[in-house]
Amino acid sequence: MRQLHHDIYRASGKRLAGVGVPKRKNTDAVTPYKMPSPGEVILPMSMHIGKPALPAVKVGDSVCMGALVGEADGTMSSPVYASISGMVTEIPVVTLPGGRTSAAVRITSDGEERPCASLEIPYITGRDSFIKAVEKSGIVGLGGAGFPTHVKLDVEFSSADVLVVNCAECEPYITSDTCTAVNCTDEAVLGIMSVLEYLGIPRVVIGLEEGNVHMLMAAQKIAKEVPNAELSLLRDYYPQGAERVLIYHTVGRVVKMGQLPIHAGVIVVNISTAAELGRYLKTGVPMLTRCVTVDGGAVRERRNVTVPVGTKVRDLINFCGGLCERPKVLLFGGPMMGVEADSFETPVSKNTNAILTLTAEEMNLSAPSNCIRCGSCLAACPYSIDPAAIGRALKRKNAESVSAHRVDACMECGCCSYVCPAKLPLAENNRRAKIFLKEVRNNG
Repeated sequence: MRQLHHDIYRASGKRLAGVGVPKRKNTDAVTPYKMPSPGEVILPMSMHIGKPALPAVKVGDSVCMGALVGEADGTMSSPVYASISGMVTEIPVVTLPGGRTSAAVRITSDGEERPCASLEIPYITGRDSFIKAVEKSGIVGLGGAGFPTHVKLDVEFSSADVLVVNCAECEPYITSDTCTAVNCTDEAVLGIMSVLEYLGIPRVVIGLEEGNVHMLMAAQKIAKEVPNAELSLLRDYYPQGAERVLIYHTVGRVVKMGQLPIHAGVIVVNISTAAELGRYLKTGVPMLTRCVTVDGGAVRERRNVTVPVGTKVRDLINFCGGLCERPKVLLFGGPMMGVEADSFETPVSKNTNAILTLTAEEMNLSAPSNCIRCGSCLAACPYSIDPAAIGRALKRKNAESVSAHRVDACMECGCCSYVCPAKLPLAENNRRAKIFLKEVRNNG
């Protein structure tokens, strides 16, 4: 393990902007609870960026844990596996957080938790068989975006010279990555070592916020086991975990708008993704469960829970003691970038890292007022975007102005909305502006 070093801004005097947010890490020292199989699961075919999987079963089929129920539809897709054993009772269309819809497979449990006898540890002989194994595992990026992991790793041999492991769990409340790093250290080491070996990457940098003591202890253990590993301590500042921000603050490289990290010679893997990969390589069991932080003032027991993928939010919250009051907002993810769900019947996805039941007091809701052109949003934006100007251009339906203000570079981190004294929904405006611009471009 190389000596600890701090992020680039400490040496250069420069850093990407951001905001200081209250941590509220209520579950950072909590061992995960294992949730038994619920009465049913709903497995969306769209749990990743790219094309949804295609249902591979029909109503009435009996399935065991690990059975293929959704077949990947092309390269930019990911298979889906039964997370419980039982019978397929419906193939409905479900509404996902944010309003998207997806075909899904509903499985009613038989209460037996029968594993598939055909599952076996993957036999890997080199890079190609490694990528095939990752593809078969059904693993997607577990940091939130859900990018199919096999696509991210399918790069030309030695085209990346550094692997950045994302341990910067910077959103308030969420501790599922920390929980995974602490409790699945051996699996994380195996996952990281496998990526380094089969992709020919000589260097690994583990980026984490300096105030996360539990993550630091786990990262130090990982770094002792992984050759040429470095720990990069980052300031406790949001959004350190954003991919391009993390790359800049750990290795000092800039990923330009429209580029991927590989264009800068970097692959970024979330610590939970690395651990899930290591677990699969060790057991041959595809991705069936997810560690989820359950928090917020409306839930009785704040927990990290290892839960079968497809579990309904209602069942997960009941496992955590139920609600003590009706939440003002039900969020998938954190309060900065999370997506609101309309129903407690919404299922946990592969890339669900948190379920937050936030009260009105926690949301600190107040009516928006007029923009005072203070520039706070511009100062807070990691990419120097002007959200207020984008909002004005969107109001005028001026596509040229929206584009000129670089709305495409927005990662919707929410820093602008957080600092706005007028309480304007700037991040939401940016999201709407990107949709508007896409429609204009598609219509010629």
